[in-house]
Amino acid sequence: MMHLFIRELHVLCGALWFGIAVFGALFLGPAVESLGAEGGKFMQALQKRGFIVFMPIIAVLTIASGIYLLYTVTGGFNPDLARTHAGRSFSIGGGLAIIAGILALVGRSRLKKSKVAPAKAREELRQTASELKEEISGRNRRGNRSRDRADAQAHGGEAGPAH
Repeated sequence: MMHLFIRELHVLCGALWFGIAVFGALFLGPAVESLGAEGGKFMQALQKRGFIVFMPIIAVLTIASGIYLLYTVTGGFNPDLARTHAGRSFSIGGGLAIIAGILALVGRSRLKKSKVAPAKAREELRQTASELKEEISGRNRRGNRSRDRADAQAHGGEAGPAH
């Protein structure tokens, strides 16, 4: 009875995980990108509704139930049973699912960094821009004074006021 429940859980979660991933890659992602700044608001609304938490839970349930099913089908990961066509198929599918889960976690960690980064990046850019403006205006003032002095020396008079 428990084996049947875990198998149903595995199939349901796997189909849900795969379906949402395909939908996101083919439709949701491009639509969000086309919205520009509004796309960020949409993604924040999805996050508030728990989507960012939901997907990893579905992935973990799929992978964990798959490992359990592989363990039971292969008699405790018995190499002889793992070499059968079914054992190989399940192992390859499980390996690909684990890789997909890892890639999803890497993408999620990048997403977390990108939420904080734009605000920090904007502030750092503003700070850098203001520092550069000050430096450029300071150089212009110094350069104008030097030019005024050079002109005065060339013409035998005093330097005029700085610009």
